[in-house]
Amino acid sequence: PRDENAVNSMLYLSNGNEDRHLAAYVIHRDFDLAVPEKQTHLGVRVLGEWLPKSKGWLEVSRMIGELGALETGGWGYDVGNTFSFDSGFNVTLGYAWGEGDDTGTPRVENFRQTGLQDNNAKFAGVTSFRYYGELADPELVNLRILTAGLGFRFPQRISIDLIGHQYRQDRLSRRWIESDIDKRPNGRDKDLGWELDFILGWRTHPSWDLEVVGAWFRPGKAFDDGDDAFLGKFQIRYRF
Repeated sequence: PRDENAVNSMLYLSNGNEDRHLAAYVIHRDFDLAVPEKQTHLGVRVLGEWLPKSKGWLEVSRMIGELGALETGGWGYDVGNTFSFDSGFNVTLGYAWGEGDDTGTPRVENFRQTGLQDNNAKFAGVTSFRYYGELADPELVNLRILTAGLGFRFPQRISIDLIGHQYRQDRLSRRWIESDIDKRPNGRDKDLGWELDFILGWRTHPSWDLEVVGAWFRPGKAFDDGDDAFLGKFQIRYRF
């Protein structure tokens, strides 16, 4: 319902180069709801092969908006690089941050993503996956995510990725917004825990992908008596 009542306006300016991509953008969303809401993202991004045998990314965004009578705003960024080797191995390091709300100010300082994102992409493998965690799958809000990955790509359009994520809150809170983890943080510790993902991908045809996913989430000190969580998934994807 929230998205059905939104008017979306976007402007994207880039150099048109897919290998070394530079861009700036504005995304504005105006929600016609009982509590009026407006949200504008101003962002810049740098993507591509800026270092030999590697693909990197840097995205910085400033969100400003209104929620009823309250002003909202916050900063967020995501930076990382995937290094590929002739042997077929690749290594990925990344760090993402979404600003959390400082309760001492009258503004709502939580950075929020646009609501149009799927947080789904690939590093150097043949299939895409949820790059903030297949199991936790959070939105980048009041959150710091450290990511490290090791992958191998076979000549037969098959790849294996082992991805680790460490999660910490930016500000203490009893909410983990838009995460698939149901248990609420205790609000006394920022350590949300870590997740380990295994992704086996096979591109059988330019339009067909097969994917096997396994994920293990270990809760941190932000959860009282939290149990480990596990995910197993088999997925077939067809692209038109």
